[in-house]
Amino acid sequence: MNSLTLGFKDFLDNFAKVSILSIQILISVFCLMLVTSQFKDSLISLQAYKQVENRTIVKFAESTLSNIVREDDRNQSNIINILTRENTFSWFSDSSSNSTTTYILYGDPKTISGMGSNDFQSLIYTSKNTNKKTIANAIAKYNLKEPQIVNREWIFDSNSGALNLDNKLAVFDLNLQNQIMMDQENLQTLISNLHLFDFSENAVSQVAFELSDNNTKYYPYNIRTIDTFEMRKLSDNMLVTFFSIVFIFVIINIVTSIKNIVKQKNTEFYIHRLYGLNKISGMIRLSCLIFFASFLPSVASVIICAKFTSYSSSLLIWIMFFIVFNGSLLLAIKESVLKDDISSNLRSTYE
Repeated sequence: MNSLTLGFKDFLDNFAKVSILSIQILISVFCLMLVTSQFKDSLISLQAYKQVENRTIVKFAESTLSNIVREDDRNQSNIINILTRENTFSWFSDSSSNSTTTYILYGDPKTISGMGSNDFQSLIYTSKNTNKKTIANAIAKYNLKEPQIVNREWIFDSNSGALNLDNKLAVFDLNLQNQIMMDQENLQTLISNLHLFDFSENAVSQVAFELSDNNTKYYPYNIRTIDTFEMRKLSDNMLVTFFSIVFIFVIINIVTSIKNIVKQKNTEFYIHRLYGLNKISGMIRLSCLIFFASFLPSVASVIICAKFTSYSSSLLIWIMFFIVFNGSLLLAIKESVLKDDISSNLRSTYE
């Protein structure tokens, strides 16, 4: 207990230094986690787009001619009809799902599944770490009949490159295709996210005509944004490199700061050793100091940052890293203050 008290006292004696160090840890960990998460998303987007880059993909831009209320019933009927055709795809996010983001997929089953067949009635895409209860709730909510559950990290979307399915669901069901579960906002989202794959010019023109009414016109355009995703990847790669270097310098600063704090206590350590402090007690004292000065701020930073990034699935990896790092730091510092030759070390502190 005395060793724990002395370790905590070492922490309080250097509270200002430790506070500054904690802020450095928080900022560097947050920035690194944020840009790494962003870089991961850009890689997923690029990977998703490369799977369809050889296909002709058409979307539609909207042009409103007046402020007159649109013919919603007509548009809803037409968009549902369009999405029953081959090589179509769209989606909207079901806002009635309180805790879990759920994407409702519409379109050609073959295009959605990517499996070259439509031998299923229901399909759920989600990541491996999604809670089984979440999946069960979705099956009950949408009344899905024996859905195929496919582990997948993303599905293609030209707006962002991919919809990240980390702890999220993407639901497709043939019975949902004909159900009216859309308000005006969802209807607009379905039209905005409408993708036509390998349609002829005449077929595209026909779809544009069906979507348009007297007040709103839709104009088709091709999706060719592979360069955008490549540039995003390059930009994110530079950010990850920069903040990785910053993080390395923070790690070096942690080691240097802890060593300096311990160095100031060297004489006290050596005198306590002369009066019977054993190595185990010394290790406990050092562990207490490192726990409060380095490990606790590091883990707290990771947990805080995980709430603001998509890195929650890698939380354990970060914590394990800091456990190993702080354990290695303890062993490295231990060698300098808990040597057997106490008198020579004590003498060297006065020279």
